Amino acid sequence: MYFCMEDQTASPQTLWCAASVVTIIGYLLNLMIYWRSGIKFSHQLFWQHLRSCFLFQGLSMALSPILVSLTETISTDTIYAMTTLMLLANFLFYNYNYSEGSHIPGPLSLNAALFASVCLASRLHNAWHAFTTVTVSFQLFALGPSLRKNLMVLL
Repeated sequence: MYFCMEDQTASPQTLWCAASVVTIIGYLLNLMIYWRSGIKFSHQLFWQHLRSCFLFQGLSMALSPILVSLTETISTDTIYAMTTLMLLANFLFYNYNYSEGSHIPGPLSLNAALFASVCLASRLHNAWHAFTTVTVSFQLFALGPSLRKNLMVLL
């Protein structure tokens, strides 16, 4: 995704829309898993999730112009090295245990992955590119493992 936006072969708006559709499908799938396992899901919780989603999207969009110019004085090689190290930290510190009550993903793993995406986003062309990178990485590294955990419990 990063290289597609860097080369301008993919529009950040298209990638954001596609990722949003996938997230909505994942959320609905999560609701079905809860319903199938007998867990009641209240309307109040739905509105709380929706509010959190809009808050995250709004703050990410508002801070994206700052993000684009965040690392202008740091060399691109250093940014790529930091990104590689942070993704390696994500890989090493990820909580692979799906036991009851485990935190998926671990805070260190999640922070490392999001920091890596912020580093990459700071090298892109404009605020839309940065916003899309941060949003998709949050969906991938924060929401994805939660859905995967629920799917593993279902199976």
